[in-house]
Amino acid sequence: MRKLCSIFLLFLILSSGAFTPPKGIKASASDANQAEEYVFRRSWGGENDQIVQPCDVAVSSSGIIYASSYSAVIMIQPGERIFNRVGEYGSEAGQFHYPRGISLDRSGNIYIADSGNHRIQKFTPDGEFLFQWGQRGTESGEFKEPADITFDKDGNIYVAVSGNHHIQKFDLEGNYLSEWGSLGGGEGQFQNPSGLAFDQYGNIYVADTGNHRIQKFSADQSFIKLWGNWGGGTRAGEFNRPNKIAIDNYGN
Repeated sequence: MRKLCSIFLLFLILSSGAFTPPKGIKASASDANQAEEYVFRRSWGGENDQIVQPCDVAVSSSGIIYASSYSAVIMIQPGERIFNRVGEYGSEAGQFHYPRGISLDRSGNIYIADSGNHRIQKFTPDGEFLFQWGQRGTESGEFKEPADITFDKDGNIYVAVSGNHHIQKFDLEGNYLSEWGSLGGGEGQFQNPSGLAFDQYGNIYVADTGNHRIQKFSADQSFIKLWGNWGGGTRAGEFNRPNKIAIDNYGN
């Protein structure tokens, strides 16, 4: 599970079908509709910057960047300076063990897929702990290595539960609503799903990591299509364990 996560915000290939590190990506409002127009701006990282094994990133409406690091959430202000570190290694409330997916609700609250602790944690925009839910297990509302978290247009929460090979849906208070998927290589089945994203129509896209493909579902969780296959991830349309997925304003 502790596979090294690459430093984020370096390279992003969308239209070619190949994913190159980073592991965590989010599309911003200024995204262009052609991958070749993405231009490197800068990077953060290294132990001196307190960022160790970053796996995902989210950006607030005010431009604050939240990055999940090995045992903490790092906050970077628009002036590109790290100014806060939330959490430490452990299993108590507000502590982390390999946090992976990170997402913000409409109020700017932070939701973290605390993968190694098999739970979801919620914090204020300033990093104050609010509540948590989930534990290790296979029943509804339980997790095994949750890998990513996102919201639909109604504010419901979706969690990619990598170790249980399915997607779970919750309300904003963490109450279980539904789930779909099982271990396998067929349509609507998963092997270690690790990335989630919604398009403007409410369709959900899943990075089906172990099956080396992307799957698309409707808002009612019905299978629509899939694409991609393993081939080293070096040619157009091929993937090598796709880990995250993002959709820009143009639908790419």
